[in-house]
Amino acid sequence: MKLLDNQLDKASLSKFGEEACRLLIARDFSGLAGRFGYALAGNDDESTAIEMELKRCLSGRDFLSAKVESVTVRSFKPGEMFRSLIECVVIFDKRVRVLVELIVAANMNLYLEEISEMA
Repeated sequence: MKLLDNQLDKASLSKFGEEACRLLIARDFSGLAGRFGYALAGNDDESTAIEMELKRCLSGRDFLSAKVESVTVRSFKPGEMFRSLIECVVIFDKRVRVLVELIVAANMNLYLEEISEMA
């Protein structure tokens, strides 16, 4: 999604991170892909790639509960390829932590970068 200049502050970026996590928790993979895309989809359908990545993180198990544990926004130096990184931690069933990363590129596009299990 293309961001506006007034959407680059930490509070706005945090809200986008929370939104992405809510969509993931709700299993709205097509909504998540439609809103943010998925950088690691490769040649696969973005929503299917997101779903498969979450299943891999959860070792194929379904989950009963999930919540956003933290959202952190980091800024890159001006002139770099990326502007900001949004790191979100979602905890599933109080035991599996999943890192959800979104990135703001220099061209002001925000997209879902990666979903990975945390050790």
